[in-house]
Amino acid sequence: MNPTIGGVMPGRHHVADHVDFKPTHEFDARLVINGRPSPLCGVKLWLPIDCHEDARIQVTGSDPASSPHPRSFDGTIGSQRLVSEIDPARGFEVEADALHVRRVNTKLGQRVHGADITIDHIGRLQFKQRLGKGTAAEADPNETCTTILFRLSDLDYGGPHAIPITDYRGNRKVKVSRFRTLKMRFSNKLVKLELHRHWNWYQGKFDRLVAGSFPVLEIKQSQSLKWGQLEEIQMLGRDACLLLTLAARHLTVVHVMDAATKERRLEEWIYPLNRQRSTTEEEATGPLIDESELEDYFSSASVNWTTLTDQQRDAVRLAIFSIHPTVESSIEGSFLRMFTALDGLAKTWFPDLRKIHKKIPALMTVFPPRVGGLWPIIDSNEDGLNAIRDHLAHGGSMGGQRMEALSVGIDHLQIWIERILLAILAFPHTVSPQDWLSRHVQEQRSELPRLRAAVKA
Repeated sequence: MNPTIGGVMPGRHHVADHVDFKPTHEFDARLVINGRPSPLCGVKLWLPIDCHEDARIQVTGSDPASSPHPRSFDGTIGSQRLVSEIDPARGFEVEADALHVRRVNTKLGQRVHGADITIDHIGRLQFKQRLGKGTAAEADPNETCTTILFRLSDLDYGGPHAIPITDYRGNRKVKVSRFRTLKMRFSNKLVKLELHRHWNWYQGKFDRLVAGSFPVLEIKQSQSLKWGQLEEIQMLGRDACLLLTLAARHLTVVHVMDAATKERRLEEWIYPLNRQRSTTEEEATGPLIDESELEDYFSSASVNWTTLTDQQRDAVRLAIFSIHPTVESSIEGSFLRMFTALDGLAKTWFPDLRKIHKKIPALMTVFPPRVGGLWPIIDSNEDGLNAIRDHLAHGGSMGGQRMEALSVGIDHLQIWIERILLAILAFPHTVSPQDWLSRHVQEQRSELPRLRAAVKA
């Protein structure tokens, strides 16, 4: 591990055009499809140094005339793997799961490097490294972790102020202000995660120095955790990102998990070729939770999160992801998705209530949003937000003033859902000075009678 590049595996990395740079990793491997190994393939991997970029992979079949033919893997997905064949003495392995082989191009008359195998999806990419000559191939579940950190998707919220510095010798480092410590409950104990940023540099074209960075959540008491708990620790990272997403109003996901003991290291990339990112700009609406309250928010929300049942946690996840999806959609689709998630929250807590005009008010009674001046969700005059939902669900047109009503209504629906979620997590909300959306919906109050009339008509 090279500390000068933020604890990532060293090498030149892909930023724009991967063929111009040396691969991060180059090795022999076999495709294994439904238990059938392919002939030996050559693999080149370019790993990004920045959270805005994706990894790239190039696979070349060494003997397309051999059996099974690589072309038989074309278009398959499911139980496919790519498994490295590296000298065991190196103590380094690479494995990729959930592959999608898009196509295989064969070069006529060429046996060595005669097939270009295009892989356009990898669900999980793992780098396993043994750190000592006598280290066993299989990890002992009771091995004590020395380092656990999560590299995240793009996020400025909550991070330290960072200033890259270069001294007269060309040595580079980053000066940062204090880090924020986020507390999560894990196996009946408190775990502290430090939110900060790692920086990397590499030599680009024409000897240009290119800098990249990514936000990081690092577990500070990793010595109290065991290797056999990694699956649960991954869920801890995903849950922390979920709470960050709600607070920042910006989708945040784990891109990479780094874990190490004194004997081994694991680097696991999630969807490395198509990494998930937010579909909106971080500054678009401002944060829901002010950065100064982030640590208090986690202390409260993480405790209440652990008291929820699995079904309740799933409903909360769907509600947060309905506001911050991984895939863009139309405004009509977004409104329906959010209203369905709100209905899902009500169904989860009140499964015996069938009527929407009963279960949503019941949800808001138990978890009061504590906000006024919003467009009502349910109204006896049949001009609440549920009227927009009914109109869309039955294929109605949203032209003219109804489209204006939809664009205003979706903002109000988001505030309702966010405030209910904060009530479920038992965090007393105060509006952040940077919360543009909460101020904006209050400024729309004078327009609500006209827009509600348009919806009713």
